[in-house]
Order: sequence, then C-alpha cells, then structure tokens
Amino acid sequence: MDRLWCDKYRPKTLELLDYHKNISTMLRKLSFCVDFPHLLFYGPNGAGKKTRVMTFLSETFGNGVFKLKQDYWEFKLSASNYTKVECTVLMSNYHIDITPSECESYDHVVLQKLIKEVVNNFQIDSNKTQKGVKFIVINDCDKLSRAAQSALSRTMEKYSDICKLILVC
Repeated sequence: MDRLWCDKYRPKTLELLDYHKNISTMLRKLSFCVDFPHLLFYGPNGAGKKTRVMTFLSETFGNGVFKLKQDYWEFKLSASNYTKVECTVLMSNYHIDITPSECESYDHVVLQKLIKEVVNNFQIDSNKTQKGVKFIVINDCDKLSRAAQSALSRTMEKYSDICKLILVC
C-alpha cells in the first residue's frame, strides 16, 4: 500500500521491457560477462533509463537490487573547516545510486569522496551472484560541473577494475 503505482508495475526483468529489444538483448549478454565496461544511458525524461538500469542490475545480481535503503551521507569539503555537504544515497548490497547534482557546486568533492569511500568500504556480498565489482549509478550526470566531470574521468580510470559506473543523463 505504501508503494507508488508506477513502482508497483515497473518491469523487473529485461524480458518485460517491450521497447528497444536490441538494447535489452545486448544488456542480457553483458550481464553474464565477468568484465563489465562503464555504461551510459541517455534519453529524454520518462524514457525508461532508470527502469532499464534496474532491470540490468536485476539480471546481473538477482532481485536483491530492489531491496533499497535510503541514507544521507555527509561529505567534509576540507580538513581545515567544518563545512559539510549532505547528499541522498540509495543503496543495495550490489550498487549505490546517487544524484551528485543535488550538491550544486560541490558535486566534484562529493563524487571523488563517494567513489573512494565505496572502493574502500563497500562490502561485496559473498553470494554466488556477486560479480566482484561495485556498481555506482550516477543520475543526472549531464548536469555535473566541469570540475566534477574531470574528477569523474580521473576516478573512472583509477578504480576501473574495482568499481563500475553507470551514468544516467
């Protein structure tokens, strides 16, 4: 009763998506691979990007990706002062979902610290469905500042063997 209608009837598997079947087929094949690339999903509002990402993660890890926990993470901007930025993070045992554009001009700090935190502390589930990588879904990546984009580029290269990014714009 506490779920939205659109969440209740949202497709949970790639087979249930009845648009862009070729993309669903490619994602299904990719879900069985051991080495993942970083992924980019783009399109207009309401096109089903988030649904396709969640069905891909579901295909890869199972239904555990739908057991989400909402958390608020605080990021210190520097060691010398006590300025902090708070950002909403959705987490499952298999991925982290964040919208760093909520932090406006501090999005580059949030991205760098979040990825470093995830790489160092995010526990990998010992399940047989775990692929040994950590997924971070970054929403509205087209709204990131130039500094955040360059920080993201460097971080993607540095941690590409441990952490895979799914960019949604």
